[in-house]
Amino acid sequence: MASTSETPNKAGSSKEEKELRFTAQKKKRLETLLKEKAAREKEIERLLSAQKAEDRKKDTRKKVLAGACFLHALEKGTIPEELAKKILHDGLTKDRDRQMFPDVFSDLTPEKENSTP
Repeated sequence: MASTSETPNKAGSSKEEKELRFTAQKKKRLETLLKEKAAREKEIERLLSAQKAEDRKKDTRKKVLAGACFLHALEKGTIPEELAKKILHDGLTKDRDRQMFPDVFSDLTPEKENSTP
C-alpha cells in the first residue's frame, strides 16, 4: 500500500511542479512584458518631448520673423506710428518688455499708462 500511496504523491508532485513551472513562466513573461511596456512608454515620452521642443522652436522662429517684419515696416514708415504704438501697447503688458521699445514708448511711461482709463 505504501507504494500505491507514493505513486499518487509522485504524480501529484509532478503536476505541482508543472503548475509551478507554468506559473513561473507566466511571471517571467509578465515581467518581460512590463519591462517592454515601460521602455515603450519612455520612448513615447521622449518622442512627445522632442515634438514639443520642435513646436516651441518653430513658434519662436515665427515670432522672431513676424517681429522683424513689423519692425522693418515701422522703420520704413509703412505702418503708421500710432497703429504701431497701439499694437505694441496691446501686445506688450510687462514693463520689461516695453522697455525694449524706448523709441515707441517714449511718451508712454508706466505711470502715465496707469493713470489713463
